[in-house]
Amino acid sequence: MDLERMKKVNELIKELQKHGMATSSDEAAVKAEEIMNLGEKIIPQSDSRAESIVSRDELQSQIEQLKRAFNNLSNDIESLKLALTKKADISALAAIASQQSSQSRIVEPERTQIKIQPSEQKEEKKEPHPRQGNYNPGDVAIDKFFYYGKK
Repeated sequence: MDLERMKKVNELIKELQKHGMATSSDEAAVKAEEIMNLGEKIIPQSDSRAESIVSRDELQSQIEQLKRAFNNLSNDIESLKLALTKKADISALAAIASQQSSQSRIVEPERTQIKIQPSEQKEEKKEPHPRQGNYNPGDVAIDKFFYYGKK
């Protein structure tokens, strides 16, 4: 056994005893060896680095495929957004049309009432409001505009 492997096994023995998974150090050592052997079986050791590294061309082709898929998805999302806005516009127009039709039904009775009211208003005479101009210099004393001191 090499030195690094022994250190890992010893650390694993301590951890197994600490967490109560093994009652004695011998039992912990057996379990640690089993765990380390399982770890070696799961992770295959390859001698050549070239076998584990995917070629650059394969990576480029995968990147291109992902880009195409992403573009397709973004186009689908945009088309869905456009469809939703069109449906929202159509529903808004339908709502406006229904409101206008209901308002036109309400407005017609009001117009008949308005025709009756102007005849009553013609009988009343409008008097000009004093603050809107139409006054003579004699209507207001100049003493009220300027302050000359004690009076």
